[in-house]
Amino acid sequence: MKPARTGRGHEAAVAKRRMTGGEAILMKRIVYLFVLALLIGMALVYLRTAHMQRMYEITCLAEEEQSLRQAIWQQQVQLSGALESPQEIKQRIEEAGVEVIPPGVEVEEESEEESVEGEGEE
Repeated sequence: MKPARTGRGHEAAVAKRRMTGGEAILMKRIVYLFVLALLIGMALVYLRTAHMQRMYEITCLAEEEQSLRQAIWQQQVQLSGALESPQEIKQRIEEAGVEVIPPGVEVEEESEEESVEGEGEE
């Protein structure tokens, strides 16, 4: 068994191991700053991950938008092709009973005076 340390030498060693008030405050600040840095780092990792997820979603939505625009464009081309083809126009004119006047033929327009006079004679 070792003899118990007593005396001034032992008290001096214990006093050296104990922190003074300033050293304790310094250690608390270091621990506080370390914890704060850890929390900030975790927040940055979270924000970076969230940013990457949002960018992925934006990219997916942009691709979907592009494919929808292409589909709309194709439908528009098909529709305009069907409505503006010469055969379709001719068929719609015939169905509506509209008189078609060829280009270069002068059309005699009735003036309002003549149409009013014609109505009174009936």
